[in-house]
Amino acid sequence: MQSKHFRIIYNRTKLTQNGMLHHILPLVFVVIFAITGVGYLVYAHAATSSSPEIKSDMHETLNWCVNDENSSIGAKNPVDSAVCNGSAAQQWTFNAGLIKNVALSGTHCLEPKNGATGAGSVIVMDTCNGHPSQGWAYIKGVFHNVVASKGKGPGECLAVYGGVLGRQLRINTCHPTYLTQNWSLKSVTKPTPPPPPPSGAVTGFDEAGVSAGIGDNFTASQWTAIANSGVKLFITDPIDYGSECSNGNCDKPVNTCTVDPAAVAQIQDAYNVGVDYAVYTRNVNCLTTAIKGLSNTLQAHLSFAVLDIETGPSVKLTQALVDGVTALGQTPVVYSYQGAWESMMNNTTSFDNLALQDGEVANWGLKFPAPYPSGFPTLVNMPNPYGGWSGKADIEQQQANAEIGGINDANDAVDIDAVNAAWLSGLPHQD
Repeated sequence: MQSKHFRIIYNRTKLTQNGMLHHILPLVFVVIFAITGVGYLVYAHAATSSSPEIKSDMHETLNWCVNDENSSIGAKNPVDSAVCNGSAAQQWTFNAGLIKNVALSGTHCLEPKNGATGAGSVIVMDTCNGHPSQGWAYIKGVFHNVVASKGKGPGECLAVYGGVLGRQLRINTCHPTYLTQNWSLKSVTKPTPPPPPPSGAVTGFDEAGVSAGIGDNFTASQWTAIANSGVKLFITDPIDYGSECSNGNCDKPVNTCTVDPAAVAQIQDAYNVGVDYAVYTRNVNCLTTAIKGLSNTLQAHLSFAVLDIETGPSVKLTQALVDGVTALGQTPVVYSYQGAWESMMNNTTSFDNLALQDGEVANWGLKFPAPYPSGFPTLVNMPNPYGGWSGKADIEQQQANAEIGGINDANDAVDIDAVNAAWLSGLPHQD
């Protein structure tokens, strides 16, 4: 949402043949002003606006605003004209006949100094006190001072003294055609600050999926249930398992690396329901093929790609494999666990600049449906730091053989992950 205030903008547009200043009537506010024997009736209607502030315009080529001189809050502080700069000193509201400074929480009002009514009286900002001298009527682009105008012919109006920038504003005998007295109320949009990044952790899950022939072929309605349960991230392997691993334990790598269309369809289903997704391959040599196997749209929204480093099939991580991911415009993430990293990578810290999905599940032997950890999703300190990573990993695989989205089917068991919410939302492909 965007807050709304105005700047009062001085509006000077052309000269007549005899040198008199004339104006083009602003259409931002319509005010009917009637003088009665006992007071003034002012009716105002603000034009529809998509933003919030009071501004003051002076010329088609000038940009002058009513300005709280030196941004002071002192009593009787002078009010002058200055080049519009969007500062708090130039933010005003006009409501119920009062011109209030927004920066001072609407506690200070525009008035002729000491309630003076004569032509040439200087304008100051002072504490709003209900005195009639602080009342203004906005009529066809001109601010009439209520007290100074009462019973005085044309009245006294807010003016840029002598039409000179920087001089203290004054009231002068009203001449609606004098552009020194012409003002427009224009909305100015203040940028909405970005929302703070989310805190804590969100729920994700990973699974080998249909490519491994072990189920997890969720239907469209099941994907809706998964999304509605609060799941934010889906990580899957879209490569046909037999084309990357020699057997079920993936004892040896196979580098055929064939994309499985059914697994890609699961990614598409996740995208359709607004669940973020990432890919991994059990054989890290197949990861770039997995990325290229996605449609352009799915690649454009891919959160990251996981370099899976496990003892089966024992393919070591290299900088070339990391570079292959980044060359495709994707964010590389490492998946491993202490035993694999220490035995395969000699506990190198060369890759600790990359985000980690830590695979230290407490008990891989639990049967479906394994219970969620207490307080899930909550990131906890790594039980066994390695490779330069310690503390809380950005993704923590915290349980195996769990259900997801209320889908109570052992064929659809998954590993559940706690995911750093701020990290996930800050990735380049999040939208």
